[in-house]
This record gives sequence, C-alpha cells and structure tokens, in this order.
Amino acid sequence: MNKLPLILFTIFSVLPLFACQKSQVNTKILDNKSYINDFELIQENTNNNTRVKITSPHANLDPSNNNIEITDSSIDILNTKGNDINIISGKSSLNNYKNLIRVYKDVKISLINNKNSFIITDSFDWDLSKSTIDLNNPLLINFDNTTISSSNGLYNIDSGQLEINNNIFNRNIFNKEAKQIYQIKIIADLARWNKDGNSLEFSSNDKQVEATVDFLSIK
Repeated sequence: MNKLPLILFTIFSVLPLFACQKSQVNTKILDNKSYINDFELIQENTNNNTRVKITSPHANLDPSNNNIEITDSSIDILNTKGNDINIISGKSSLNNYKNLIRVYKDVKISLINNKNSFIITDSFDWDLSKSTIDLNNPLLINFDNTTISSSNGLYNIDSGQLEINNNIFNRNIFNKEAKQIYQIKIIADLARWNKDGNSLEFSSNDKQVEATVDFLSIK
C-alpha cells in the first residue's frame, strides 16, 4: 500500500488536488493549521486492488505531525471484487505515522449497492495496510426485517465476510398481507455473514446455539 507520508507530501506540494473536479480549494491558515474546504483524498492499494476515497466539506491539517482531522466524512472503500462499502461519520482522522484511520461519532457502515444493509457503531480504527477492519465496539446490524446486536466484529474487504461476536439475532416474518406472524430470536457466540450468498452462519463455543420462535398469530 502507498504510505501516507507520500500522500501527505502530495498534499503539501499539490494542495488543489484535494478538490478533484472542482475549480479550486479554499484554505486558510489559523493556529498553525491548514483548514481545507471541499476535501477529497484518494488512496490506491495495489496489493489488494482496493481504492479508498475520503470526502468532506471540512478538514484541517496539522503540520506538526501531518495528521488530518476530518468533519462529516464519507469514506468509500472500493474493491475490484465488488465488495464496496461506504462509511459516514461525524468525525474521522488520519494518523500519518501509524498509517491509521480512526472513524468516530455516529458511524454508519453500509453496502454501496444496498443502503438497507448497514452497521451502526460508535467508532473503529483501521490500519490502512490491512484488508480487515477491526470493529472493536458494540455493533447494531440491520438487514431486511432483521437486527443483530453484537459486542464486536471483523470485516474482510477482500472476501466480503463479516465475523461478529456475542450475538443476539432478531428477525420478523410477515405474511403476504404484510402482517407480522412470528419472530425468530437466535443467541450465538459467533456469526459469519457472507456478502456473495447473503447468508448467516451461527456457532457457539462449548454449547448449543439458542433459537426461539415466537408465533404471533395462529389460526
């Protein structure tokens, strides 16, 4: 993966490229920081054919450490295998020395081609040299008619597989009249979701997976 020092050198030398396809980038210097409007940064990962695109209406660059603080960020992670996701958050930051991005404050992770499938969390850190994102805070996951509460998880960008821990799965089943007829609840230590098959697999350590079906309407 291209290292952030090279990217940040480009920031200093060719600052207008932050606003791709825009006429100019407006910046101002205050308190030794560079404040950037219409921020855009693109990083290519040639090792796993992944492209990361970060956009924001506002960002600032701290020249003392070359770190970037980003407000209302939108991060697109584009993979040649089609495992594309979008991450929006109130705040994010790029750590130059650790090659790390931190995303926090009202974080929402969704599939670009299916906005109805998403994850809500407080924050996560991602080492940009890796193809896995460590979701190290509690997660609320939403699929169609389904929610999953999890303690943490791991998403593999290359395979499109999500692994989540300490899960409570809830699904509502409706009839053809759109009336809810029963609920399914599953408690499991580990769950794996695969994007390609849109499938979920549950397992537990040294115990059975707990499953409950509540019938709401029986005639």
